Amino acid sequence: MKQVRFLSYLKTLTGVSNYELKSDPNTIADALQEIANKFPQISDLILDTVPEVSFILGERTLVTPKDLDLVLNDELIIGPIVAGG
Repeated sequence: MKQVRFLSYLKTLTGVSNYELKSDPNTIADALQEIANKFPQISDLILDTVPEVSFILGERTLVTPKDLDLVLNDELIIGPIVAGG
């Protein structure tokens, strides 16, 4: 099954560090909808047109809405936006 891993304060907000997706979603957008339904306390953070978190799939950090149509093959990681400098 496809997994979601929550990092940092998202673990506190959801009460879990890992969640197994029940609907076997095809895309990241589908997965985010299931997550928002399961954890409404973070729905605004993940479903906003400008998300307040980062989505990581494999080696790729998803930062734009167009990336949400990518196929979800494995684990999706949701964490805080990290900036460097």
